Amino acid sequence: DYILKPVQKNDIITLLRNVSNLERENREKNDTQQKMEDAYLARNVISIIKGKFDQSNVDYVLKHMQLSENVRYVDIEVLVGNEEKEEDDYDNRVLQRQLHSVCRDVLKENVNHFIFDVSYDENSYDVGFIYCENMATRNDMTDREFLESMTEKIEKIMMRSVRMMCGKRVNDITKIAKSYSSCRMLNSIKGFHSQKSVYIYEEEVQVEQKGA
Repeated sequence: DYILKPVQKNDIITLLRNVSNLERENREKNDTQQKMEDAYLARNVISIIKGKFDQSNVDYVLKHMQLSENVRYVDIEVLVGNEEKEEDDYDNRVLQRQLHSVCRDVLKENVNHFIFDVSYDENSYDVGFIYCENMATRNDMTDREFLESMTEKIEKIMMRSVRMMCGKRVNDITKIAKSYSSCRMLNSIKGFHSQKSVYIYEEEVQVEQKGA
């Protein structure tokens, strides 16, 4: 028979502390690894958005994103009041990171569809979103219903108004640069349209054509 050696209280405390430290180190290592993977994916997506890509970019994105047919580039930004427009770059950057984090929390099943720092405009502090039509259809919703519901959830958490500019629908991710360009165009003419939380390219173009 084995005789169990008495264990001192300090030994138990030391053992538990070591286990806790090891778990923390593993979590930190996993977090760092995930951030590196997210950043590499974002670089590949941005290359496709900007229209400067090759098949290796496409293959990596297809492997690591939950994509379907009929996609859009969507620009998400927080609206600020006149008194906040003088905020410095640091404050705006903090707000942008908060928006990015909240978007990922709202759409947990597609966290890697949100891209930080896509815009050409150095004064823009928005978040890019690769929207797929099946995000709405699997919830029995239209594009507008899904995007408006998502906007409401983001606004509720951030306690600020949010606006989405949705580029034209394209067949697949390799055409997303066209959607991005149409989103930029839509952003430039939004002042001539009624104010709303979600602007969709096809709807706004129809308004333009009717008004012509």
